[in-house]
Amino acid sequence: MKILYVIDKINIGGATDYLFLLALENMTESNVLVACKQNVRNFESIPLNISIVLMNGKSICDLFVQQRFDLIHWFKAEGSELFDDFCKQMIREDRLIPVVTTVCQYPREFKQRLTPNEIKYSQKIIFIDKHSLNKKLNNEILVQRKKMIYFGTKLSLDIQTTSSPHEYVLFGRGSSLNKCHPKLINWYHSIGIENKKFCIVGIGSNAEWLDVEVSKYRLNEFVEIIPHLPYNEWLDKVSSFDIFLYQLPLDSYSSIDGTMQAAMMYGKPIVYYGPEPPKELLIHGESGFIAKNKDEFVEYATMLANDAELRLKIGNNARERLQQYFDWQKTIESYKNIYLEILDLTPTIQRLSLIFYANYYYAQLVFKIRVFISKLFSKSFKKYIKIRVSKLNNLISI
Repeated sequence: MKILYVIDKINIGGATDYLFLLALENMTESNVLVACKQNVRNFESIPLNISIVLMNGKSICDLFVQQRFDLIHWFKAEGSELFDDFCKQMIREDRLIPVVTTVCQYPREFKQRLTPNEIKYSQKIIFIDKHSLNKKLNNEILVQRKKMIYFGTKLSLDIQTTSSPHEYVLFGRGSSLNKCHPKLINWYHSIGIENKKFCIVGIGSNAEWLDVEVSKYRLNEFVEIIPHLPYNEWLDKVSSFDIFLYQLPLDSYSSIDGTMQAAMMYGKPIVYYGPEPPKELLIHGESGFIAKNKDEFVEYATMLANDAELRLKIGNNARERLQQYFDWQKTIESYKNIYLEILDLTPTIQRLSLIFYANYYYAQLVFKIRVFISKLFSKSFKKYIKIRVSKLNNLISI
């Protein structure tokens, strides 16, 4: 089976990483070909046997025929320009190419929402969490064209759980700055133990507000902020944590979160607060704790910090749950079955209702207006507003 993998932008992040992993698992030749519109990722971080080619819709259609691919696997992250261009070329040539689409993010913003073309021309649309699958926006998709497949963990099952080698309790997390809750430090500060430290991995040099928060609570000696790390170094950090604290803004774009999976595989107990999709990784009270507010978050973190046996029990349960329900081989087998199912079908176009089009183009108009208004202001002014809003948030008790 020969598959052409396509994504709008090759970037650092979960969507691209899982595309590479899935492509390598299904490779039938020495190299795997991935088509994209834009590549902003460092070539050193791309596996050697993956070839990245910048393409447009016409070149994708031509390549599909010339190299006799069986189907196209489209990874829906943020952009859809390349896929729309590809659909226009199929229309010009009066040809339907079998397409499987994986929706990599919960659509909290318009740019993550499935386009009419993605719904019409995808023979199967895969969601990676139940929350996205059941979203009302996706009700227009025919039931037989929808399926949910969890992205499992590719981490080695040889990883062993470890106990704390230090005298203090080390809380840790990994995330980009946009996934840092504005009260991140306030919540940590409220945890009721003295001998504690906090390590935050993945934060760039533009985290002024986070530095201000650390200084505000006089925690400079107890909070370590580390930039984005290579994957193996990130895993080394995870292995040193005692407890994984993961409070996210409710409007962040997490799905089945890879950072939480890493903590679970290392047997680290998790205290989580945030949007719905990552909650599917945990069973509250058994393999982690899901907080509804700050008070619960602090309560669960304090309880774990004061009870080493409970940390070990919850961490082991988390690891077992990840192995049972989020195993990478199950992910691979599920996708292979989807590929075979698509190859047995004659590609068809799904018709969409007028109500769907009306809602979609109205949302598109609102999004364009927001972008236009945003461009009226300079970056420095928007940065100033962001800092002012952050300071205002500090005055509000959550």
